[in-house]
Amino acid sequence: MKKLLLPLLLWAAQATAADLLLVVESTLSPQVTPALDQYVDTVRQEGWTVELVKWPARSPKDPLAHVRLAKEVVWPRAKASTDLHVLFVGKLPIPYTGFNLLPDGHHDSCGAYATTLYYACPDGNWTDLRDNSGYKSRTQHVNKPGDGKFDQQIGPGGTSAESRALGKLQARIGFLDFSGFGTAKNWGSTAANATFEAQCYVNYFRRNLDYRQGVWNPKTAVGNGAYTKRPTGYFQDWAYKTVGTNNYYFFFAPSASKTQPHAANDKAPYSVVFDFKALPFQRTFWSSRPGPWAVLDLSYGSYQLDHNTQRMVNPLISGALATANSVVGGWDLTGMFDGKTLGELWAQTVNRGLANTYCVLYGDPTLVARKP
Repeated sequence: MKKLLLPLLLWAAQATAADLLLVVESTLSPQVTPALDQYVDTVRQEGWTVELVKWPARSPKDPLAHVRLAKEVVWPRAKASTDLHVLFVGKLPIPYTGFNLLPDGHHDSCGAYATTLYYACPDGNWTDLRDNSGYKSRTQHVNKPGDGKFDQQIGPGGTSAESRALGKLQARIGFLDFSGFGTAKNWGSTAANATFEAQCYVNYFRRNLDYRQGVWNPKTAVGNGAYTKRPTGYFQDWAYKTVGTNNYYFFFAPSASKTQPHAANDKAPYSVVFDFKALPFQRTFWSSRPGPWAVLDLSYGSYQLDHNTQRMVNPLISGALATANSVVGGWDLTGMFDGKTLGELWAQTVNRGLANTYCVLYGDPTLVARKP
């Protein structure tokens, strides 16, 4: 990791090599600034160099904003650094790609999905030519020629022509956006929506700082959930080999029952948890969950795999430091407890030539998980 420290606020368009590029929504509430400043100071003390760039909030009237953000800000820096981590904070442009991606198996969710791979593959041949409107999918999954949504479905790192066309993966990306929280009232708050959203960021960075400073630590290394009484095979196998049976816990419902002495919450916080529709995505479940939940929360749920879905956002508000969708091939968690950052785990997960361009890490990519 480079040791050269850069000024906190950098607005210049010229690229500079940095370990962490922080792209922040220019209209983000000033209430968030002290927490964000403290986060920057903390990661610098850990040895990261930081560059902060501000960018306008995304707007449906500007469907190509992600192209400019990539070309003007992210791509030059990705090419100038050998280990660039990028954290987007706020309601920033989120690219979409895909023609007939179907990660959860529902006909009305077939099509394009949010992808941060676009920002990480500056040499990729990204095209916007295909039309999938005949699938009659939900609006966010419809992809038409020239609409700003790309066609690619196979990630980099593979041998297929589509995979090779994306070129080399050159950044590790995290995306933190609390604009999809619903309403403050949904969370039992009487605050104005804008105030509640700002508080979500403040709480997140406070929880992040507490974890980094050891105020809270995982109680259980690995948690796994399912509606059935059958653990997720590949995930359990990885856990047994990595942390052993005593540091892995399987639960088949969010609450205790006659045949299950512990609820999922009893074993929290986790280093990593993977649930297969075992935990509710509703705000009422997460708003009533006190304390830290997990460093990384992986989820696979119907209609809950895209950007700003409740299952991706709600744990971040309640107690997780990162969330991610997990379907094709699962996540490659090799090296998770050996010092790899969440951004590096994301990179090795999407860099396998699979149809997982929709795999997005929501949260801080610089975090490192640790065993209890």
